[in-house]
Amino acid sequence: MIPKEWETYNGKNTRPADFDEFWDETITNIKNTKLSYQLILQTKYDYYEKEVYRVELMALDKTILIGWYICTKKKQEYCLITTHGYRSSKKSPHTYLYWLDSGVDVLVFDIRLQGGETGCNTPLTGPMNEVIALNFDDIKKSYLYMIYQDMCLISRLPSELGYKGYILEGTSQAGGLAIATGCLMQETKLVMANVPSNSDLDERINGKRGSFSAFQKICNHSDEMQKKVLTNLSYFDTKNMANRLRSPIFASIGGLDDVCPGKAFMATYNRITAQKKLKYYPFSGHEGGADMHQELEIAFLKRNL
Repeated sequence: MIPKEWETYNGKNTRPADFDEFWDETITNIKNTKLSYQLILQTKYDYYEKEVYRVELMALDKTILIGWYICTKKKQEYCLITTHGYRSSKKSPHTYLYWLDSGVDVLVFDIRLQGGETGCNTPLTGPMNEVIALNFDDIKKSYLYMIYQDMCLISRLPSELGYKGYILEGTSQAGGLAIATGCLMQETKLVMANVPSNSDLDERINGKRGSFSAFQKICNHSDEMQKKVLTNLSYFDTKNMANRLRSPIFASIGGLDDVCPGKAFMATYNRITAQKKLKYYPFSGHEGGADMHQELEIAFLKRNL
């Protein structure tokens, strides 16, 4: 059972007055951008009745986003978009074959400057050992702004490829990005987010939790710096965009997760007004429900396709 305090926890009100204006302008730009991409068939992967393509999609700053497009030879109606946890990578295509057997094709991308192939064309300043905090002082050149834009741009690709719609899915960092993309683009059919990040970011910094602990040292420089960091991060906090989500969401949290604390995600979950479902794993850390939860995601997907 979810702790009583968490059931009504919304976190502090950090939503900037121009939040919707800021993101509406960004999303309009993304939707008006002509997609530039190529698909390169990878014949070395020999999966039954399936094909694998290397995807190269040009981001708004001309960075080439690298990913896999994994599809059945007879294209399915929907495509699932996912990515990876912090400092990880898109891994091998076989990792995602169970989604194809569950009724959806897959697009998976490497996030900029983490463990995969995607680089970054935008000049960067800041703590190079913590990419999440790069360019933090210039919100529209910040690392977080770039990867949020990247995911929103990627979400346009299934339509270009002829799909009826798309699903957003991910764990940890990828879960936070799935929720953010669903909230900002407002076009996905479903969102599935396992132990998601990017929620209640002011408290994530205060508690030195996960990747956002990188901002603590920056905040120590001065009160003015702390204020700037917290203000800029508020634009990326999923609790501040939760009211924008229109699609059903299935999420999970771990009661012992000290990387992306369950309580932190509740600040987002409790503000979502769309159809929602939450699975609580009281004795799990950041692994969440692991394989057991994947089975629940597959069932949720099939029920809602």
